[in-house]
Amino acid sequence: MLSLGVVLSTFVVALVTIFITHWVRKWRNPKCENGVLPPGSMGLPLIGETTQLLIPSRSLELHPFISKRVQRYGPVFRTNIAGKPVVLTTDPKFNHYILTEEGKSIELWYLDTFTSMLPIYAVGNVQKYIRNTTLSRFGVEGIRVNLLSQIEQVIQTTLRHWSTNQIVDVKHDAASMIFDFTLKQLISYDWEESSEKPLSKRFSSLLHGLLCLPLDIPGTTFHQTVKDRKEMLRIMRDAIVERMNSPNKIQTDFLDTVMERLENSEVCDSRFPIQLYGWNFICQL
Repeated sequence: MLSLGVVLSTFVVALVTIFITHWVRKWRNPKCENGVLPPGSMGLPLIGETTQLLIPSRSLELHPFISKRVQRYGPVFRTNIAGKPVVLTTDPKFNHYILTEEGKSIELWYLDTFTSMLPIYAVGNVQKYIRNTTLSRFGVEGIRVNLLSQIEQVIQTTLRHWSTNQIVDVKHDAASMIFDFTLKQLISYDWEESSEKPLSKRFSSLLHGLLCLPLDIPGTTFHQTVKDRKEMLRIMRDAIVERMNSPNKIQTDFLDTVMERLENSEVCDSRFPIQLYGWNFICQL
């Protein structure tokens, strides 16, 4: 005859097994209250598919994490990143819809590291104003009329510099080139005339830290990301203070345009989402 202890132990093990099985099944098959989720995989419990996404790739194409899932599930699929269930899309029309409806029929939501590194203050009328100003300056017509000759000059200078190097990381260096050029158009910042670390390198470090664990401990990627963010904000704030102290000095750049209407804190924090979107867009070309 089985003892009471053995019976209780068996009962507890059975309960734990049922609970874990139910939890894993619920993890792998999340429910959507207002619709049907696209196909996909949620990966391992707690960490999802984060480790697969963080595997570095030097390919000029889509990251293997995305391309493999597009082939398997289609242009829209579900996954789990950093413990958060998300839906990824590579469909141009759907992406355009998300960008145009953000804050309207699309609810704003970002990963914890995004909200801590990139505060989202540009909403409502401010968001609309920044978007319209950005498109008027960096849209197709604005580039053709005002920036095309400058872009050609920057490309020629960069190609001459590349010709002197034995090895060129085209994806990284091209993105850095366009980032530095864009930053010059935004706040008239020229890293070649500065003794500081180029902001393109700081921003690259910032992007690498957005999907890491948010542990602000010396030696971690997130800690370096926090330092780079503070330095970038300092440079932007210095540019704003300089403009405020010299109102008669006209730079005719993007910052001059937005400062006519936005508050200083809004200008600082709104620059990050624009640069983030531009950097990721460039890297996908």
